Amino acid sequence: MSSKTNRSARTWAARSGFGVMRLAAFVNVASLLAIIGLIIVEALPGLSWEFLTEPPKNMMTEGGIWPCLLGTFLLAMGSLVINSTTSLHLSMSCTSTPTRRARG
Repeated sequence: MSSKTNRSARTWAARSGFGVMRLAAFVNVASLLAIIGLIIVEALPGLSWEFLTEPPKNMMTEGGIWPCLLGTFLLAMGSLVINSTTSLHLSMSCTSTPTRRARG
């Protein structure tokens, strides 16, 4: 097999792979936007400032959702901090460690 044919096959495979990944990303984003849009349209009449900022009452059958919103936000921020520091540490250690070359 010639090098030009091999390069052509690799280019086709790479473009196909990127195309599939772009399609998957588009489907995910479109689904997310559709779900968020549906939630906003259906929930908008029932949303109020009191519902968003008050704690639940009467065995969670009345009141608001503030503790849930706060907990979700804190969990997301905590995971962001942990993952950011971990990935930064790993990327720095991978680039600063010298690699061994095979002899022979």
